[in-house]
Amino acid sequence: MTKHTPSRQTAGARAWSFLSSPRGWLALLLLFHLCANIWWLWADNHAIRTDEETHMIMARDYYNALFPRVGDRGLTARLLALGRIRADVGNPVHPPLLHIAGAVLVRIIGYSVDRLAFINTLAFLAALVGVFLIARRFLDEGEAFFAALVFSFTPMVYAASRYFMTDFLSMALVVWVLYALLRCNWFADLRWSLAFGALNGLALLTRTTAVLYYLLPSVVIFGAALAHGHGRCRRMQSGIGHHRRFQAAAISFDAYYITV
Repeated sequence: MTKHTPSRQTAGARAWSFLSSPRGWLALLLLFHLCANIWWLWADNHAIRTDEETHMIMARDYYNALFPRVGDRGLTARLLALGRIRADVGNPVHPPLLHIAGAVLVRIIGYSVDRLAFINTLAFLAALVGVFLIARRFLDEGEAFFAALVFSFTPMVYAASRYFMTDFLSMALVVWVLYALLRCNWFADLRWSLAFGALNGLALLTRTTAVLYYLLPSVVIFGAALAHGHGRCRRMQSGIGHHRRFQAAAISFDAYYITV
């Protein structure tokens, strides 16, 4: 009979303990949706049209600008090529984050329309983790997992995760903006204030309307931070200052695409 060493038994016990916990269930849920979306992208042959077609064309333009196959491949030539990409194709303005992220992804895993769309599967998985963490702030782990489970099987959510659209990446970033807002401790925590500013900037670079989804809680927490007391005033002002710098940089970058 084969004898198992104590270290193997310990590793097996730890693995089983993890998989039988809500965090293990979350890991299995993420694995399920990852595999389901990869299969769906492989099996589906829907016609790419309207907004999705526009986004894929723009991602292709960014791919050609960032990773040219012919001609000058220097940094200056790539920056000039990026500057020539029009943002007002289809709808009035398309911020560039989804298109750049898709271009970088297919540079790594190979170019195809299915692989472009896979970027939103990654955003879907990130959103599930974000929902779990937000719920965990108020509920125990089992209930937080149930919240993530229900969210993941909401038809509009899991279906939209298979299309190359700005809405889905924006949603995932909004989830993480809200989590950072919950963790910033009235903007007294510098790290989470920085994270809030950075995520807010990324959300704006995905959709210019993203801020509308967390404007009200941001205003409420910002107002509460101002009334929180003078003892933390300096740390709060430092966090808010960093957040404003990130937001100003993102708005400036967005403004360039609006005016091009």
